[in-house]
Amino acid sequence: VAAIAEEVTSMFASLDSPQDFLRHDIRFHQAVAAACGNPILTSLVEMLSEVFYERRRQETFDDPREMRETADMHRRVYMAIRQRDAAAARDAMDRHL
Repeated sequence: VAAIAEEVTSMFASLDSPQDFLRHDIRFHQAVAAACGNPILTSLVEMLSEVFYERRRQETFDDPREMRETADMHRRVYMAIRQRDAAAARDAMDRHL
């Protein structure tokens, strides 16, 4: 959970750097997968992360408001995980994805 929190914090700290923001976005998803304790899910997220990073790296975010909105979505997922509310975490992740 601490790794998830660190990535959310780092996303907000990197709102002025789209490439750094993207790295923290991907690390957030990797940390969530690792926290699930499912090695298959963790491996799948690792594989998809590389593809996602390459695609998003070239697109970058055009609008700082979009980055903040994305960071807010990640924060909602994190807060639900921290509160051990699986239904809220699932709902927040579904809305994010």
